[in-house]
Amino acid sequence: MSLILFGSGEFTNSVKDIDLFLIKNYQFKSIAVLPTAAGLESDWLKWIEQAQIHYKKFKVKVIPLPVQNQQQANDQKIVNSLDQAEAIFISGGNPIYLHNQLQNTVLLQRILDKINQTNFMVAGSSAGAMIMGGYILKSPFRANFNRNRANWIEGFQIINSTIFPHFNRFSKLPFFFNNIIDKSPDQVKNNWLGIDENTALIVDHKYQKIGSGHVTISLNQTTKII
Repeated sequence: MSLILFGSGEFTNSVKDIDLFLIKNYQFKSIAVLPTAAGLESDWLKWIEQAQIHYKKFKVKVIPLPVQNQQQANDQKIVNSLDQAEAIFISGGNPIYLHNQLQNTVLLQRILDKINQTNFMVAGSSAGAMIMGGYILKSPFRANFNRNRANWIEGFQIINSTIFPHFNRFSKLPFFFNNIIDKSPDQVKNNWLGIDENTALIVDHKYQKIGSGHVTISLNQTTKII
């Protein structure tokens, strides 16, 4: 499995060194870009345009996946275009919207099939990373006040850990974050990852951190920072 989880920063110079590392190590010359998480925004296709500008510097071709809804995620023509790519990047936005548009679709199944291929890299940033994990937090502010399981939905569970991107922001408010964890389901409380902005975590046979920030790993309420 070649899964890359970004805390933020996709398609910007802030993660240039991360991208250079990934291109060198995974040797991809084409990458599909899925901007669905921004599908509620009027300019959601800007993520594809930004990716094209960004990856052109590295001579990597961008394969657009213009999926805004479930209907398009089941469009066989769009799904088949993923086969032209050697990697896929799922960009940020609204994680609940992204999850709802991808669940039970042909595109999601194709991505899941690809993730276990030795030479195919699957990357996600912010919302695109969150959906890969065990659970997705709907609202940090609501979860801070009550222990309602409805504050969480199951992710696609490619890995068991619940993923918190932009984690350096949470770490500045430890009481706020600790309260969220205290009120979370046991599956979250016992297994989560916090990924700082402009930082990525490679999930392979072992965890490897790249980028300017840190990754916080909590397993069975034992925490370490890499």
